[in-house]
Amino acid sequence: SIFGLRLDGNQLEGEIPNSIYASAGLSELSLRDNNLSGELSSSLNNFEDLDELYLDGNNFEGCAMDLDSLCNLVYNPNDTLVTYNNSATYNFKLGEGYDLTNNPKLPWSGDFQNYCNGESPIGASCDDGDSTTSNDVILDDCTCGMLSSNFDLGDRTVSIYPNPASDFIRIETSNPEGLIISLIDITGKKLNNLKLNATNEISNLESGIYIIQVLDTSGNILINDKLFIE
Repeated sequence: SIFGLRLDGNQLEGEIPNSIYASAGLSELSLRDNNLSGELSSSLNNFEDLDELYLDGNNFEGCAMDLDSLCNLVYNPNDTLVTYNNSATYNFKLGEGYDLTNNPKLPWSGDFQNYCNGESPIGASCDDGDSTTSNDVILDDCTCGMLSSNFDLGDRTVSIYPNPASDFIRIETSNPEGLIISLIDITGKKLNNLKLNATNEISNLESGIYIIQVLDTSGNILINDKLFIE
C-alpha cells in the first residue's frame, strides 16, 4: 500500500487521475504546482485516512465535502480556499473572510499561561503584547472591549483596566504617592475610593456608565475617565 504520494511540479494537466483516487489508503497527497484543473471530485471522500492534502498551484474549482480527517488549509491561484472545519470542508473567496472555529486539529495557542488556581481561562484573550498576564483580560463572551486606558501625568503613568469591566477593576501606577481614586456614578454621587495597584471588586454594581476620578491631595482632578460596567 502507498501511504504518501508527492507529484509536485510535474506539469500534470487535466483532472486528478482516477488511479490516484483508487489509492484509498493514502495519508498524505501532494499535487502542488502542476496544471491540474476541473471540479474537485467527491471521490476525495474515499481517502478515509487522509491527514494532509496539498493542491495549491493548480486551478481547481468547487469544494470536496466531508474530509473528516483533513486538517490542512488548501488553496490555489484562482483565489479559492478550501479549509477543514469540524467535519466538512468549505470553499471561500479570499477577502470575504473564513471561519476556522470548532476545529480540534487547529487548536488556538497564545502567549499567556493558565492562571487563577491553574484553571484554563475562559473565552478569548485581549492581549496587550506583554508576555506576562498583566493587563491581559479573559472575557466569557470571546469579545474584546477597550483593554486599558493609559494616562501620562508627567512624573508618573496611570493605567485603568479592564474597560468595559464586570467583576473587578485595577488602577495601576508607577508612583501611587499622593493620589486618590474615586468611583462616581452617572448622577455625580461618590460611591467609594478605589485602591491603587490592587484588584477592586465591582461585581455588586449595576451595569452602566461610571466615572473614575484620579485626584491629588489638594482635590485637583488629574484624570476623569468613563468606566463601562457590563
